Amino acid sequence: MIGFGLTPGAIGSMAKAGIDGTNNAQLIAGVQGGTLNRNEFRDLNADLNQVQRLEDSFAKDGKIDQDEQNTLNLCKLAYQNKLKRYGSEDMFPAPREAGGIDRELNRQSGDIFDGLRAGQIDSQEGMQLLSGQRNASSNLDWRSASEQDRIMEQNRFEIDRAKMSGQQPWNSGPVEFLPQSPWQDQPLSGPPPHQPLNLPPASVAKFDPDAILDPGPGLPGASD
Repeated sequence: MIGFGLTPGAIGSMAKAGIDGTNNAQLIAGVQGGTLNRNEFRDLNADLNQVQRLEDSFAKDGKIDQDEQNTLNLCKLAYQNKLKRYGSEDMFPAPREAGGIDRELNRQSGDIFDGLRAGQIDSQEGMQLLSGQRNASSNLDWRSASEQDRIMEQNRFEIDRAKMSGQQPWNSGPVEFLPQSPWQDQPLSGPPPHQPLNLPPASVAKFDPDAILDPGPGLPGASD
């Protein structure tokens, strides 16, 4: 036990949550400040989802060795460099070709961008919705296909609800007709024996850290 009765694993999880929160806040600030366009936002968000997946794959045996940590550090540094580049230049990276859950994650991230840009989704809601993206990208090795589908549907529900609530005038009083999540009180099931997902072509095995270094074929000044 370390410090205030926390285990090293708990401290690591708290530190990771802080890093994830910073990354999400940077994306939201970029949208609200007009420094990130829709293509850039979706591309950066997809990078964070992939890094989440890579980190999970490294931690499957309960630890991350030095080589794996070096790879993660390289990916995170490349992400920050790309974020700075997108913030200073108007780039339009081509949408990624994706299958499996990544196609829906990319679609949902575009809707999050639209809601943030239109003022329908506020910063706090944006943080929660982007955290939902990371959650949907993690622990794929032990989630059943049905459970993953439920998580994706819940994320879609929460995006739509956030955008719906943002359309209400401030003086309209409490919004009573907004739907409640049907998944709110359903706990997630645990590790194996759940059947692993088959994710074409976005599986961990196909993750390429070098892809984060290259923003793709998009050109400055193109239209998104």
